Amino acid sequence: MVSKPLIKDDEILELYATGIRDFTGYRVKIIQVGVGANLSGVDFREQELSDAYLEGVDLSGANLSGAGLNSVCLDRANLSGANLSGARLSWATFWIANLSGTNLSDANLRAAEIVRSDLTNANLTRAIVERTLIEENNLTNANLTGVQFKAALRFVDNIFQNTLMPDGSTRSD
Repeated sequence: MVSKPLIKDDEILELYATGIRDFTGYRVKIIQVGVGANLSGVDFREQELSDAYLEGVDLSGANLSGAGLNSVCLDRANLSGANLSGARLSWATFWIANLSGTNLSDANLRAAEIVRSDLTNANLTRAIVERTLIEENNLTNANLTGVQFKAALRFVDNIFQNTLMPDGSTRSD
């Protein structure tokens, strides 16, 4: 079996600048690509990106399905329209992040922090939410069907407007 080439921070940005968006043929290692870096539309599915510092990075429309993103800092990141289905996001932080239209179905959000973020139209169907801080977020039109809030650290001061709740009911307040 041929091993995939390893690429790191600057190499990823250089390849992205040449128009490459599909990184599934590489082993990607991100430590920090820089606040405000543009990686919109990248395909990092199934990549192991745990411990990366991605504050303020534009990952809108990115495919991060099944990716290992444990302990990743995604504060102020733009993840609008991104696919994070089945992603492993334990201990990840999303402070003031744009998660509008993001697919987080079946994602593992154990001990994650989602604070003051926009989850308008986000899909969290069957997401694992255990010891997770979910505070002061916009959950307008979000789908929380099947989410089990096991020992949620804090689930307060969120905006609910036409939000589909875990039991299938709709909440607006």
